[in-house]
Amino acid sequence: MNWQNLMELCMRPAPLGREETVKEWIRGKLPDHVEITEDPAGSLIVRRPGEKPGLAFLASLTQPTLLATGKTAEGAWRLQPLGMGTPPAAENGWRLTDGRGAAATLSVKEGVLQLTDETGIQAGTLLTRAPDWSQDEQAVRCSGLADRIGCWLLLELLQELPDTKAEITCLFLAQEAHNPRTAELAANETDPAVVLRIGAAPVNNTGLTGAPVAADKGPALKLRERYASADGRLMDLLKSMCQEGNIPYQYELLEMTVTGLYTAQYGRCGVVIGGMDVPEENGRILLSDLCSTRALVLAAAQNTDRMLEELASRPAVRHIQ
Repeated sequence: MNWQNLMELCMRPAPLGREETVKEWIRGKLPDHVEITEDPAGSLIVRRPGEKPGLAFLASLTQPTLLATGKTAEGAWRLQPLGMGTPPAAENGWRLTDGRGAAATLSVKEGVLQLTDETGIQAGTLLTRAPDWSQDEQAVRCSGLADRIGCWLLLELLQELPDTKAEITCLFLAQEAHNPRTAELAANETDPAVVLRIGAAPVNNTGLTGAPVAADKGPALKLRERYASADGRLMDLLKSMCQEGNIPYQYELLEMTVTGLYTAQYGRCGVVIGGMDVPEENGRILLSDLCSTRALVLAAAQNTDRMLEELASRPAVRHIQ
């Protein structure tokens, strides 16, 4: 596993509309035998050509962003959250950066977002969390790590792409946090039969229904969220891959939260969708969970042809045992 790549990826901010630097870095890490294109939204599409329809992996490239729109009469910056949810998932004391020299500290007072200790802020500045990487024998930690981990897992997969008949595509989705329908543009370029969304899930989030995700229990197979459900047949196959490879796993049920499955569903009407998340807690991810999730991503790619064949032969409605 290339921890250096993870650190370098985390240290490159990618605010909405300013993803060029991190995309150029990703391009420099890709193997020679893949095709690289971009869609109109700026998503990076990396494919190993093969028979269509194939398998696609999705991960978010763009980080949640604050846009400085102008100043109030009192001289405070007006901030518009982009891709941060409602209310914005922001905390007092965050250090912010645009990756180009502008910086500030975020102040949250009674739900109002303000900037302090600001440098180089102008109207139109796009800010995201400033990275602060650290690593020890048990875990890696960085502000915004949950927004980077999916892209790193795609890079790990692209370095070890298996020999399959079907096409395998990795989609680094730009602007996804602001508009999940950008996945539709990317998927229209590839026309996959199966889509797997890779991301991170907060540990012990008591605001969610269902069993909370736990650390050190392996990847969380995403069953359901507010607007989408994973395909039960695909979940059965992922479960069997975990059992065959001695990969620990758990299930994730997010009844009210909109995350990755919603994005995957937009890709193509009728596409078989599923997802897996790395357990994450306040920007910290255990190495054991990273290793387990990476193993499942590689297993899914290695079983691409098997998945497509079995999904074509199984009934459309199936319950997880």
